[in-house]
Amino acid sequence: ILNNHLKTQGKLFRPYLTAKLAALFNLKEEEYHHISQAGELIHNASLIHDDVVDQASLRRNRPTLNAHLPNSKAVLAGDYLLASVIANLVSIKKFDTLKTLAEVLEEMVEGEFIQDSLRNKESVTKEDLLKVSSKKTGALIAWNCHSVAKTANQSEEIANLCHELGMKIGLAFQLYDDNIDYSFESGKEYAKDLKEGLINFTTLNLIKLYPELLYPVYQLRGQNFSFIPWTQNQIQKAVDTTKSEIDLIYQEIYQLVDEIVELAGIEKNTLAYNDFITFLKLSEQRTK
Repeated sequence: ILNNHLKTQGKLFRPYLTAKLAALFNLKEEEYHHISQAGELIHNASLIHDDVVDQASLRRNRPTLNAHLPNSKAVLAGDYLLASVIANLVSIKKFDTLKTLAEVLEEMVEGEFIQDSLRNKESVTKEDLLKVSSKKTGALIAWNCHSVAKTANQSEEIANLCHELGMKIGLAFQLYDDNIDYSFESGKEYAKDLKEGLINFTTLNLIKLYPELLYPVYQLRGQNFSFIPWTQNQIQKAVDTTKSEIDLIYQEIYQLVDEIVELAGIEKNTLAYNDFITFLKLSEQRTK
């Protein structure tokens, strides 16, 4: 089941990020491979479970696992991926890595519960969405970055900055994902989050920009609607506002990188540094 489902690779963003950051700290592939593998398998397991929870049949124009299997088998397949990560880390005696990863899994599950509770909350705030994003999206990316720094025997200060870097990157990608929820070309169902009862960052910006839409938008939560109360110009303004927030986050990301390389004594004219910055700029362009 899993071999067939995973044969078409995703963007592999986390492994690439791990590799570029590891190169910055002069780590060899065999020293960080377990981090890349664990992060990617956990990510895929979470997607499988999320699709079951959301009863989704498509993800990026591809059928989800639960679209052609009973939910029970899809859940078990996700569980198997989680178990394989634990088994792999134990077999290579990476117990510290396993401990911190278990803590991240707790965060991700907690984030899912918090998000589910927001479906019925009378008024969703930006703070609510930031909490969910940090747990569901940011925690795993932050773990990848923090684990690389610890594997490279960097100081706790540098490791914490790497953790913050991962959190910022995760938030940027969450904002981007919320934006494409309102795109007809994304491969996702239009306004899918709202139809599932969720207010996302872009929806929140729409309501803040146009308070008269608050009641009509909240009325649509959890409904399979076709009529939309906003105009194309209004939703575009909300999307542009979210893009501006992404721009600010990437400014903070580059500042964090500068702090990390300065503290670690890394030269900025090295191939590894330039590769890392190029990778970040490419990821930034993807969010536009």
